[in-house]
Amino acid sequence: MRGCCGRPTAVPAASYKFGNHQNIQTYNHGCRINNESGKTLQLDSSEPFLGSEEFDGTQDNVTETSSFKQQAASEGSDRCASGYVTYNIEDNLRWIIAWRNAMDEQNKVYTAIISRAKKGSTEKLVRGSTDKSSFDDNSIKYAAEAEIDPTSSRPTVKAKLTTK
Repeated sequence: MRGCCGRPTAVPAASYKFGNHQNIQTYNHGCRINNESGKTLQLDSSEPFLGSEEFDGTQDNVTETSSFKQQAASEGSDRCASGYVTYNIEDNLRWIIAWRNAMDEQNKVYTAIISRAKKGSTEKLVRGSTDKSSFDDNSIKYAAEAEIDPTSSRPTVKAKLTTK
């Protein structure tokens, strides 16, 4: 069986029964956040480019770890998903985590710490990135890194924010 981007997949996304919970939708794309900054991150914005219009499980405040999921573009199949979230670190500093899992290309991830998020530019930045991204600017006391499996049809972004 072929999934998103023509990649092989063993089982399409489906609903399963777990204990008393029925029809729990499995998600194709996820994000795990590790906040080692010592600050409480506040969700600033999020936007899907491909896939469902909402992310499941995003937290408004992240003190240490968090994870969320995005349903692929076509429910019940192994389709594509892309998007980004920004978290406010302090004052005007925001941490961007963006991902792209699209047809016929390797998965990509992008991360940066910026003073203001510019709508529209994030999608272009992630398109030009690779499966690993890091941000370390000497003028900012935080550093960020993110990675994604470049060939998985159901990738999970792993992102980390640290203090220098």
